[in-house]
Amino acid sequence: MKEIIRFRAVPMPESDHLSEPAPSALPSPKRSIFYGAAIYFIIGVIPFVNKLNLYGIGMVLCGGFTAYHYIKTHKLFLSYWEVFRISVTATLLGCLALDALQLLLFGGYVARLLYDIAVSIVVGGLSGIISASIARRAFRGAPPS
Repeated sequence: MKEIIRFRAVPMPESDHLSEPAPSALPSPKRSIFYGAAIYFIIGVIPFVNKLNLYGIGMVLCGGFTAYHYIKTHKLFLSYWEVFRISVTATLLGCLALDALQLLLFGGYVARLLYDIAVSIVVGGLSGIISASIARRAFRGAPPS
């Protein structure tokens, strides 16, 4: 009986071997997550730039940069679920840090904070998936369309 093993990432086809790393062998995404969360936090804290965040540009940049940085740094093709997980983690970290700061300084409504968290999950995850698709095409040598 054949045993089917699913891995979440495969190495980029730079070498001739096509071995796939085990999920426990994946590099840690902590650095990429913190970079993405810092982008979101900085866009939200600076008052003039915060007006841009009204349209979700901070969430899009956070999720997209996190996925692109992780793929580029470790040269891995991640599954879309892994990219979604990493991007959402970064976006939520940035959102929670920004909401905690705003809550401490100005007070606020819990409904507004929950809305920010829900939108961060959706927008951050989707932008991470889109950035992963762009990164895959860029690293394979195909022109992005």
